Amino acid sequence: MIRRVAAGNLPAALRAFQSVWLFVSLISAAIWGLSSGLWLVSKDFPAWAAWHDERLPAAALLLTTYSLVVLQMNVVNMAFRSIGHYARGTFLLDIVSPVEQASVLAVASVGGGYVACAAAMLVVRVIGFIFYYAMLRRTAAWIHFGWTEARASEVRSLANSAMAALSLPVSSALSIQGSIFFVGLAISPAAAAVLGTIRMMARVPLQVVGLLTRATLPEITASEARNDKPYVDRLVYINLTALLLVTIPSAAALIVAGDQLLFWLGRGQMQASIVLFAVLTGNMILSTLWGTVGSFLLAMNQQQRFAAIYAATSVITAGLVYLAASNFGLEAAAIALLPLDAIMTFTVIHHWFRGHRQYDFAEHMRVTWQFARAMSIRLVPRQSS
Repeated sequence: MIRRVAAGNLPAALRAFQSVWLFVSLISAAIWGLSSGLWLVSKDFPAWAAWHDERLPAAALLLTTYSLVVLQMNVVNMAFRSIGHYARGTFLLDIVSPVEQASVLAVASVGGGYVACAAAMLVVRVIGFIFYYAMLRRTAAWIHFGWTEARASEVRSLANSAMAALSLPVSSALSIQGSIFFVGLAISPAAAAVLGTIRMMARVPLQVVGLLTRATLPEITASEARNDKPYVDRLVYINLTALLLVTIPSAAALIVAGDQLLFWLGRGQMQASIVLFAVLTGNMILSTLWGTVGSFLLAMNQQQRFAAIYAATSVITAGLVYLAASNFGLEAAAIALLPLDAIMTFTVIHHWFRGHRQYDFAEHMRVTWQFARAMSIRLVPRQSS
């Protein structure tokens, strides 16, 4: 959609939107029908009697319906991104979550149970969805739900890229949560808690850099579609500069003060060696680097270039972590994580520079200076005369 809007081909962009919306809606209808059927027959199963008495199946159906409405909002969010309104679309999408949480707290505080809390979430989400779609129509009236422009060929053309995109969070969950699981299995739950806490601390910089990266991805896609290579270079260099400005100080802070922070987070019950902090810090730098550059490929819809390698290395790494933890301890398990990020760093950088452009150090330094100067002007107000 971003590419087609950038090219001025709005009918083709609408065709992609309606095709995906209809596809998602049909799958959602099937899921909702199955969930409704399970809810209706749940009282006939003795093993589910306790659930039925506490109305948990009804709450589960409401939460399933809630999740399907979230899917609809995500489709609308893609439309906001395609027309260059990333900030508005993301803000309106994210603002619904705290309102939902407040509604659940309010219902629970007056004695509401599972069903009432789930119903509150659903009502808030539906209202938010109606408002969200209305704002999209007000911003771009040519984008609308329907099936007149939907084509199966559009969905088929997106299948490979969609499956590659789907594999990324699955591989990420395996490499992050899977490693923690296998450490707990091989050593102890306490060791898993230590590893999980330190990795959480180490991944904060990745999330910070991701704030800028996610905001620039639609612009990279649109600029590439317009063949505006200088602007794409500028956006890439700004992202890489932000990566350096965040990860280097964060790495130093994690090595120097990580043990004190771990002691505070664990209420004095967690300790770790400097080796563990150093290894996970190196892991953080590599994962932030390849995650940022990999996002550039994602912006070009070329995630299939590295998705299969990520999936394979995630599976292998899970096995290596278990073997290392079983035989050599927690530090060895952390070291076993490094090959995955090293391989992914080489893979995504290789594909990016091979397929798009060569790195220009002088241009990067010039963009970095302009970026730092602009930030200093905004952060340090001028003195009035």
